[in-house]
Amino acid sequence: MNIIKTMGFDWLLEKDVWQRLDEHICNTIRYVIPGYKYNYRLCSFPGYIEFQRCETLDGELVNTDMHFSGNHHWKLEVSGAIDTSSTAHYYTLVSRGGADIPVRVICSDVLPSIKSGDILEGQVVTFAESVKKIAEADSDGSVVTNKNDTVTLNGCLTDVTYADFSFEDKTFEFWELDVDTENGGITVLIPCDRIDFSPECGDYI
Repeated sequence: MNIIKTMGFDWLLEKDVWQRLDEHICNTIRYVIPGYKYNYRLCSFPGYIEFQRCETLDGELVNTDMHFSGNHHWKLEVSGAIDTSSTAHYYTLVSRGGADIPVRVICSDVLPSIKSGDILEGQVVTFAESVKKIAEADSDGSVVTNKNDTVTLNGCLTDVTYADFSFEDKTFEFWELDVDTENGGITVLIPCDRIDFSPECGDYI
């Protein structure tokens, strides 16, 4: 998944815009997370959007990623590794309902090793491709993996926030939806123009 495209921030990927964004990130680094092979330099924007500039220990840029600084944490058992070749690793974790779910772990180079059976705890957020309103009777809080390796979750909305992200003369609007699932709360982010109802606390999605 390309998170920037999923959030509708495609304009940022234009070459000149991306260069100016990178300059802004370098000039406004809020903190650095040191790892074994990489340093993660993070820049925060209003609305809790964060950009993570991953560099080698010599300061060479490897890639730039986007994240969201939310309030929810999950603590789940590791089933196995999917892909550890990039700067953000993919693992399979065991959901409370028993399903194996793929999870992308950013700043993963700070961890010495992750093995099957380990317990992994961290802040969680999902960048949704779609959100649909469902009946309470159809919601059980489950988190499951689909055949195409995407994840479907459902639950009750406990908090709804309109937010936006701005850079230069562009503003992107999105919803922050806190959902109560079998694993605990998680923040779901989706562009406003990709949801066909006005979400409210107490709704089930």
